[in-house]
Amino acid sequence: MKPLKLDADSSRTGKLEDMNAPWSRLLHLATRYTYPKRYPLVLAGDAMFDFYYLAKGRLRIMHGAENGRERAMVYIGSGNVFNEATALAGFDDPDCRFYCMEDVELYRFPGTLLHDPRFVAEYPELIINLMVSMSTKVLVMHANLSETGGGTAVKQVSLFLCGLSRLHGDKLDFNPQMTQEELAIFLGMHRATLVRALRVLRGCGALLQLTKNRLRIGDLALLQKIAGE
Repeated sequence: MKPLKLDADSSRTGKLEDMNAPWSRLLHLATRYTYPKRYPLVLAGDAMFDFYYLAKGRLRIMHGAENGRERAMVYIGSGNVFNEATALAGFDDPDCRFYCMEDVELYRFPGTLLHDPRFVAEYPELIINLMVSMSTKVLVMHANLSETGGGTAVKQVSLFLCGLSRLHGDKLDFNPQMTQEELAIFLGMHRATLVRALRVLRGCGALLQLTKNRLRIGDLALLQKIAGE
């Protein structure tokens, strides 16, 4: 099985796609569910200790903080497994929820599968795949927390936009699939702080437009300089 490779831009933007596609061949062992866009998927009871395969749509993984505010830690797209850490460790108060950014289709696997030696022995390649994807998410969340408060809001936004551009093949005009509100949540800053940072970037010509469906970078070299790259 080809190993996954985590790059700095995926880490910085928190966008993870298609890491666990091999698990799709075991969907007959799972139960299918669908949820609408904007649905807050809070796992409770027995559901907390199972793990899930996202077949369609996108989820935002949210964690609570001591000040009562939530922040986004990572975004996962279709082809990803989630809640596997809780299924393995059995933590009964993970303070975590999953927000449906689109209509989603997911499959619920019994958490007991990951504790069954026979299952592990029968599907070693899937267990390795799960270990690698779990490690990837841990590193992304660590990078997210490490960069919180690192420099000014303008620099943080610039770093994010530079990484997003590279993930889209160094394009200067593309669909970011993220609203300004979602970006503020991910960066852990107030919406008004983000708006001020974007105003600065537009004022110097580094950024032309940022909406849910369109990101237009005016001067990539300048944006990279502001980001400190």
